[in-house]
Amino acid sequence: MSLDTYANLRTAIANFLNRSDLTAVIPDFIALAEAQAMRRLTKRLSEEGKQLPRSAMTRDAGFPIDAETIDVPADFLGPVMLSIDSEAVQLTYLSPEAFGREKARRGAAASSDVPAFYTVIGSTFQFCPVPDAAYVGTLVYWAKVPALSDSNASNWVLANHPDVYLYGALVQSAPYLMDDARVSTWGGLFTAALEDMLNSDPMPVDGTNLRADDGLIFKARSASLFHINTGA
Repeated sequence: MSLDTYANLRTAIANFLNRSDLTAVIPDFIALAEAQAMRRLTKRLSEEGKQLPRSAMTRDAGFPIDAETIDVPADFLGPVMLSIDSEAVQLTYLSPEAFGREKARRGAAASSDVPAFYTVIGSTFQFCPVPDAAYVGTLVYWAKVPALSDSNASNWVLANHPDVYLYGALVQSAPYLMDDARVSTWGGLFTAALEDMLNSDPMPVDGTNLRADDGLIFKARSASLFHINTGA
């Protein structure tokens, strides 16, 4: 049987367990597997600072930027790019700390203008300068995986990495069935499937070259010294 839909996934899980009496709880196994997979995606993005598979990226070409703070999308995990195409501006992401320094540098009386910087604090975008008009932005971001359900039969994880769902649900079934011996087996397969998913479909290299300002370049074997503050 193909693991291409939520219904077929539920059937496959029952077949792997060789049980026909788990219809009511298999959706819980799947939901718990999804929660564990989402924690792994979030950790990779926030703690490890690594990109997610391209399939986790989405684009909103009508994102409103009309106030200093705007709620992030409901499925938001992290930003990739934010621009205001009508103004030919690509906003620069700053950490909350760097954003606070930029706000302080501009001062409390800073005038509103086309935003140039943004940060994410909790579930909110914050912009600097404060928008002086209602702009429409293009937001590219890492999105949460849409949960499977009767009304959402598939998503990019099930379509491309069905073993993540299968083994993840089987891991969750072991404690329920008091089958401790299978936790290690299913757990190892689930971990391997997750790592394969995370390392698949990487972002392509865009060909951008690293650049150093001329004043910071020196010959490795040169006996001369360069003072970075004075330029002497």
